[in-house]
Amino acid sequence: VIGEDSGAEEESHVLLPNFFRAPTDNDYGGWDRFLRGGIVDQVYPPEAGGAPRSDAGFVWMLRWSLFWGDVSYGKAWELVGLDCLQVCSCSMRVERVQNQVVITSSVDLRATRAHIPCVTTYRVAPSGDIVVDNTCYLSPALPPPGRVGVALSLPPALDTVTWYGRGPHECYVDRSSGCPVGRYQSRVHDLFVPYITPQESGNRCDVRWVAAQRKDGKGVKFSASLHGSYLSFSAHPFRASDLRAALHPHEIKRRECTTLTLDHLHMPVGGDTSWSRSQHQEFLVPPGTHSYTFCISPLSHHHQLDKPPPALPRATHSPPHPLVVVLCKCRRTVCLSIANAPLLALQLACDLADLQAQTPASIRCAAAVASAGLAVALLRRPLTAASGAD
Repeated sequence: VIGEDSGAEEESHVLLPNFFRAPTDNDYGGWDRFLRGGIVDQVYPPEAGGAPRSDAGFVWMLRWSLFWGDVSYGKAWELVGLDCLQVCSCSMRVERVQNQVVITSSVDLRATRAHIPCVTTYRVAPSGDIVVDNTCYLSPALPPPGRVGVALSLPPALDTVTWYGRGPHECYVDRSSGCPVGRYQSRVHDLFVPYITPQESGNRCDVRWVAAQRKDGKGVKFSASLHGSYLSFSAHPFRASDLRAALHPHEIKRRECTTLTLDHLHMPVGGDTSWSRSQHQEFLVPPGTHSYTFCISPLSHHHQLDKPPPALPRATHSPPHPLVVVLCKCRRTVCLSIANAPLLALQLACDLADLQAQTPASIRCAAAVASAGLAVALLRRPLTAASGAD
């Protein structure tokens, strides 16, 4: 059903690892928010002198901090290239094991400063069920990714989505208590949340299974492990890159296929503040080796939705070597210290010399915010180095 000829694009056959989400407003919480908002480029009108609205010292310190990696999660993803991962090498092995066909695919995903090796195994049973085992390694030198999962395209005819999980409205790992677990159904176009600025939306978490069907009931079902290793999903007629490229909802490029994302882990929304990295550490995607399994089952009618999936193993996570983690954290701490050193030095000079009245308000404000920001970054929510190495 997935690859049938129904006007869908050619990539409807492809199931690819997925680690990027369209950044939310909170994902851009950090010093780079000033650059995104254009505050450093704003000038007073000619009748007021036409001078820049931002003090030159503030602009210099802002760019200094960004150069040393004191950036938001969204900017960090762009710096390391999580939004443009490319398959650099691929190997495939096909074998027959008892009455199943087993296909093992190994790919190396690379970008500017990112390297993520992935191994995917497809076990095709005579019943048509396909058990998919995914394993990937996330270096602690990378920033926490937006998600760990897969993405694929479905024909537009599969426009009815039914799921058993949290709903009926969107929910995320840190914003789900108001969404009870149940069985829900929706059309694809109703899953999108039209925020003023296009961004990640429409996710459903703690999903046991999700199905995309045509009007006659034919479709495909994706099932998670029954051992608590549930999935998150979203389904939209566009991709994450289309969301990021649009400034308003009506500018989003609509495609002739539905992009379905199935996530083993998904980054939290955050929201304590919108000007800092406010996502709580306990909800972030940890580095290390992640292994998870789900099942793809064909559907010929509506009654097959209640058919239980085959037994699937529990998802596992193996943390990286402690020495590697310590080295990455030390590098991050040094970078943050250098990034905020001018601001902290200025604040100290103002306090010692009692020159608060003569210091421009913009610089004093920036120094005070930087002092608090550095304490939060170092003590509560360290972000791994944006200049991640392979």
